[in-house]
Amino acid sequence: MNKRELVLLKKISKEAVRLDWEKAFNGKAKGNKHLFRVNKIAKFLQKREGGNLFLILTSAWVHDVSLAYDCNESEKNINKNTRQFLSQFNLLPNEINKIAQYSSSHESGRKNIPIEAKIVHDSDVIDKGGILGIIRHVWKMTNLLEKRILSNKEDLAQVKKHLKERERKVFTKTSKKIVKRLNKKRDEFFTNEDRAIELMNQISIKANKGINSDKIALFLIKTEKIYISEILRNQLDCSYLNLRIKENYKE
Repeated sequence: MNKRELVLLKKISKEAVRLDWEKAFNGKAKGNKHLFRVNKIAKFLQKREGGNLFLILTSAWVHDVSLAYDCNESEKNINKNTRQFLSQFNLLPNEINKIAQYSSSHESGRKNIPIEAKIVHDSDVIDKGGILGIIRHVWKMTNLLEKRILSNKEDLAQVKKHLKERERKVFTKTSKKIVKRLNKKRDEFFTNEDRAIELMNQISIKANKGINSDKIALFLIKTEKIYISEILRNQLDCSYLNLRIKENYKE
């Protein structure tokens, strides 16, 4: 990236994080590191899959800014709100068009999109993989989708269905390998239904109190050392993307 792009990326990321922490979900998610992790993952994928790094990272930072405006997650609405957000920065019209496009497709998993959009989409899905993905979606259901504490097997089935649907829409080869590895432990979580419902309920209660998903994950790491695997800790700092693990993603 050139100097102009680096300066813009710093300004845009700072404002995107502020909106995510202070405006989205009425500030309940303040302090969560989702955007930071998505960018780490996006950098990792870009090195292997290609694409314009500036557009990928900018889109990764802003992919959730629409939540600060309203909770309508349709592709059209995300595109509109993202454009509104980007208009305050000294971006070229073509850059705004592309960033809004790449950001707005992160929920839909629509086919026939550029590699940049695929990487942004996959980075978001990867951060919703594994045990962390369960925590993040229970949090979202509690505070946005259902707006109540989750407590039964029907709720658990909804969580599982959503995560499976997101997994099936992954685009890049690198992403598919990462998701497959992360979700081995996630799938183990669902095999013991009673225990899974109990933990889902614990997560939902904390989410309802405004405790962000990262803090909930740290709580589970401390209290569920046997049941919750080391992969959850690795997900929080993206250490599964280290040099040793990288070898496992090669063809």
